Amino acid sequence: MRTVLAIMRREIQGYFVSPLAYVFLTVFLFVVGVGFFYGLQRYAMIGAAFSEQANITLRTYLVAGRYGIVGWMNIAILLSLPGLSMRLFSEERKVGTIELLFTSPITTAQLVAGKYLGTLAVYALMLCLTTPLVAVLAWKGRPEYGALAVAYLGVFFFGATVLAIGLFASALTESQFVALVVAYAILLPFLLVQLLLGFTGPAMDLALTNLSVTVGLDRMSLGLLDSHYLVLDASIVFSSLFLCSRVLDSGRWR
Repeated sequence: MRTVLAIMRREIQGYFVSPLAYVFLTVFLFVVGVGFFYGLQRYAMIGAAFSEQANITLRTYLVAGRYGIVGWMNIAILLSLPGLSMRLFSEERKVGTIELLFTSPITTAQLVAGKYLGTLAVYALMLCLTTPLVAVLAWKGRPEYGALAVAYLGVFFFGATVLAIGLFASALTESQFVALVVAYAILLPFLLVQLLLGFTGPAMDLALTNLSVTVGLDRMSLGLLDSHYLVLDASIVFSSLFLCSRVLDSGRWR
């Protein structure tokens, strides 16, 4: 465990001694912040009578709605996290330090876990920096804090899934750009499967719903804690990390 924590610290320090983390941190916060205040303006334009008639609340509009914070976080995650993870192994391969890691007394599992936890910690920091928006919700109304916590949990798991896929993609090549393209190519089916719902029949719709990470995120944004989608996200994370380890092992013993 000490080795994993050491690698984790090395990764966190590596992000913040270069402009990379600051760039993607800025992108993430800019998209979420600007999008949230745009949604807040639209919510303010809705009359109280219409809001009550249409059953529009802070939770349904500013958290889970079309202009809600979860939707903007979803966009920000897809714009920033694949870029944040594309360097994890690609850069090591490009500069040659991957050979030093392979010859050091570190197991592949420790290496993968340390790098993943390091980038996950940076992502957790990004989410923490959005908490002032929750304060704005508390100032403007009475949000359901339990539902907000579930929504943030869903966003965290979604981002963790994206990072794991990005980590696997970065292990495949020394080119960060290629790693970025591969990460988006792997993510695309998980994102587009929701568009097929309603066109494939009830049985297939149910199967696709159970495989869609975005459907799970939508439900959790409403405060509905569904363990199925947490298990789905965790399964994708562990599968990605396992495949990443196998790819690295194949290069380690080559």
